[in-house]
Amino acid sequence: MKKSILLFVVCTLILVFAGCEKNFVEDPVDSLELKSGNSGNDKLNGFDEWGFNWNAHHFNGYLMNAVMGDYLYDFMPFYKWNEGPYQGEGDEFIVKFVNEFGFFPIYPSLLDCKLVMHWNDALITKDGIYPVYAWDYSGWVDSNAWITFHYSMDKDGEKWSSFQKLVAQRATDYLEDGVWYNENDEAIGLASDWPTLILIKKVNTGNVPDMFMDSYNSPLAPGLGKYKI
Repeated sequence: MKKSILLFVVCTLILVFAGCEKNFVEDPVDSLELKSGNSGNDKLNGFDEWGFNWNAHHFNGYLMNAVMGDYLYDFMPFYKWNEGPYQGEGDEFIVKFVNEFGFFPIYPSLLDCKLVMHWNDALITKDGIYPVYAWDYSGWVDSNAWITFHYSMDKDGEKWSSFQKLVAQRATDYLEDGVWYNENDEAIGLASDWPTLILIKKVNTGNVPDMFMDSYNSPLAPGLGKYKI
């Protein structure tokens, strides 16, 4: 996942982003603005056409649609593309997208990858607001934010899946050689493409593509309880 899958989602994400409730949004860091692409007119109750249910902290759909429909990427030219979400058109969709934008934001081999994400209010509010600004993710530090990603694919009779769980860094945690440690020098988890989110669990099944990291369990704890403030 490092410098690979999370670069292309949201989790997102989307980060995207897969709740421990502390509404960090009520007390943003210093003058840090809250990031939101929600104009106030978008549908927040129930699923939108891209697969997001912001009010329920949930995404269910194609990975490609998570990229195109995430508020975090509202500055990108393909955000909520007027051609609509991907619906399984295959290579035809890739050709049309590249003709429009000159590039493709995910690995083409993952076009039919499905993604389920769950997160809590500390990561993204029910109004679709991130407590982070631009690429400064310090708004998640000490927030109890978490997100899970469940990638899956079933194509040509071959199935695989990858489940990943990330938690927010505490201010006393530190990163060394790609591993996060707490103030007691205990290993917590691995670095991710989100600089303040720590990978604590990863479960792969089937023939997972090479761009995914190997399965992993935090030596401290793969559950969320140990990471609450």
